[in-house]
Formats: sequence, structure tokens, C-alpha cells
Amino acid sequence: DRPFAEKIKEYDAKFRRDPKSVEFKDIRDYKKLLSEAYLQEVEKAQIILCTCGTSGHNLYRKAFQKFIKQVIVDECGMCKEPETLIPLVACNPEKVVLIGDHKQLQPVIMSRHAKINGLDRTLFEEYGEDSIMLETQYRMHNAIQQFPSNQFYDGRLECGLPEPDRATRPFHDFWPAGNRRPIAFCHIEGEESMQSVTTDTAGA
Repeated sequence: DRPFAEKIKEYDAKFRRDPKSVEFKDIRDYKKLLSEAYLQEVEKAQIILCTCGTSGHNLYRKAFQKFIKQVIVDECGMCKEPETLIPLVACNPEKVVLIGDHKQLQPVIMSRHAKINGLDRTLFEEYGEDSIMLETQYRMHNAIQQFPSNQFYDGRLECGLPEPDRATRPFHDFWPAGNRRPIAFCHIEGEESMQSVTTDTAGA
């Protein structure tokens, strides 16, 4: 079932036991063995989860093109177009499903020139006219969803949760709108700071 397992264990034990005795040939053979083992596992899988970048790795490309029929790219609204194209080119699928929301977090593009040349526009947006919007959400209370629905989605969002009984659970006196509106925008003042190294209190 796993013909490479014992040989890989032997190499692992050798590397731990006597690393100074390891030769270039050992490393080369070990990497080749790992590649063959990876491919064997990939070919047995029915569903493969990976990043867009990993899907284009030379190690997997031949296996992917052989049996991948459908590619689903989740959070596609956050992916730069070249990123999204990697699995499409690497796998050559029969079907492609793009899932995302370009009205939420979009790709982070630091270069002004890249933005000018369109890198901040995603493949998801390019095919936006052909998309299907899922209009029912199950994460937010209806009163909370009203703002994003009206502000970003033309009032199309619907709440799939049953309306809770708020009368028996009053908010504290400090809540701006009392029981009528369980949402508030709070202004917070402060300064942003960054550290280039990891410490006990930052950068972890």
C-alpha cells in the first residue's frame, strides 16, 4: 500500500543518527523517493486541498493534469489574477468554480504601478456578471446584517436564522441604541506600529 515508507524511514533514521556521514547521493535519492511517495498519495486522493501556488509545483503538476476534473478556488476575491490562474493552468480542469466576495477583503497590492496596470482586479471580478449571489446568510442577526446588506449588496441579503427573542435579554445601559439595534460603530484612536523582529510581546 505504501511501498516507499520503509525506505524513507531508513533515510530519516540515518540522517538523525549520523548526519556527518550523509552524502550528496543520499540527499538526491531521498528527495526522489519523497517525490514518488508524494505522487502515489496524491493519485489516491479524491479531494486535494492546497494553495493556488502549491498547485503549480512541478512535483504535482503531472498527477494533477492526469485526473483533476474540477478546480474550486475559495476566497477568490482575495487572490490576484495570476494566483488564480496557477491551478487553472497546472490542472487543466474541465470545470472551474470561483467562490468569493470582491466587496470584502481584496488583494493586497503594495505597488502603485501594479495597481495602475490592473493587478488589483481579480479574475472573480472579471467574471462578475456571470456569477450567482448566495443571498441567504447564517452568521449574523438580522439587525446586524441590515447595514452590509444595504451598504454593499443593494438590500439583497436575507437572514437564514430565526429571529431571537431579545426582550428577555436587555442590553446594558451604556449600549447606544438599547435593545432596538444590536450594532454600533466605535471610534478608536491610536497609532499603528510595526516591528521587523519577533519578541515576546509582538511579531509572533
